[in-house]
Amino acid sequence: MSASLSFDNDTAYQPGGDKSPESSDSFILEEAPATNAADNTSGINLQDSAVEPSSETYSDSMTVTDDSTQTVEPSVYEEAVTQSGAATATQTAGTESTADTETEPELPEEKPFSLEKIAVTLKDGSKASFWLYTPKNASPGMPMIVYLHGGSGKGEDLELLMKSNSLPLYLRESRLGEIPAYIVMPQAGSDILGWRDEAATLIGLIDYCEESCGIDLDNVSLTGHSMGGTGTWELAVLYPERFARIAPMSGSVADTEEI
Repeated sequence: MSASLSFDNDTAYQPGGDKSPESSDSFILEEAPATNAADNTSGINLQDSAVEPSSETYSDSMTVTDDSTQTVEPSVYEEAVTQSGAATATQTAGTESTADTETEPELPEEKPFSLEKIAVTLKDGSKASFWLYTPKNASPGMPMIVYLHGGSGKGEDLELLMKSNSLPLYLRESRLGEIPAYIVMPQAGSDILGWRDEAATLIGLIDYCEESCGIDLDNVSLTGHSMGGTGTWELAVLYPERFARIAPMSGSVADTEEI
């Protein structure tokens, strides 16, 4: 159903007509004939004048104003939000992953002591065979101990030094714990009478260890047992400047003009 608007001078106002509504200050709302039911609309009808549709149109779009007006379609907006959210999630996940993989800085690996057989030719052409004990976490400037074996150790097989109950065997079996020094244990040839005959070779061996291991030449100790104890006394007399200390064990001192 629709309605028309008329004025009290009984003359209906029609747009574009000669009559003007200015002659009256009041108006009466009268019922107008029903319009076609198929139109399924209702409203105010000014006689035959149809209400012009609004020029404004509405759609399911979103208007975003930022100094200038621009329209973003919902699908584009949603896609942008989705991509932004995905990027943020990826970035966050990457940050967490990096945090999870961070580990404490690795400490330098501790090096255990070693005991090895070595045979070298020294600068003077002489040959030397010896056991070398390298301490745990060895570094340049460490002290060195020279051990001279007894008479039963002479020969060409370094394993002979392990057959007596002495320092080389104690080191192999770790009976003495950690010793913070290099230890060199040379073997005398089977044809020598004592360590005095190997004096020059022993000094050359100390110099070799200084070059290869970086030992402190001012901190070299000399010790030995039995024949080695005697050799300790003899080398200390011949080269007193080369040894910081000596510890002869069961060694004898020959009564000679030099000693």
